[in-house]
This record gives sequence, C-alpha cells and structure tokens, in this order.
Amino acid sequence: MILSTIALGIVLGALKWLGMPPHYGLVTMPYTTFGIIVYSSYEACRQLLGVYDIRLHGGHAGEQDHRHRR
Repeated sequence: MILSTIALGIVLGALKWLGMPPHYGLVTMPYTTFGIIVYSSYEACRQLLGVYDIRLHGGHAGEQDHRHRR
C-alpha cells in the first residue's frame, strides 16, 4: 500500500509538472485512494488463501467432512 501511494504521488506530480490543473488531482484523489485500499485488501486476502487452507461459508456438502478428516 505504501508503494502504491508513492507511485500515485509520482504520477500526480508528473501530471502537475506536465500542466494538469491541481484541482483535477484533488478531485480524483478519493477515488484513487479507495481503489488502492480495495486492491490492497484483495491482494492480502488472496495471499492468505494461498498460504492457509481457509474454507469459506457456502461450500459444497462434503467440505465439512473433508475438514474433519485431516
């Protein structure tokens, strides 16, 4: 998340240097920040699902038996 925030700052700085009015950067900041948070949350969950054998609710009927057999 820190790296993506730094990258966003660099992109906005470059756009400002190229002549984009600062108002446009401030208007889009909440949306881009929300996108960074959603993507970071998705990546964290994806990595946890890859490392741990996490079973989510709503699985098929034999999933509970599979879990108890281990």
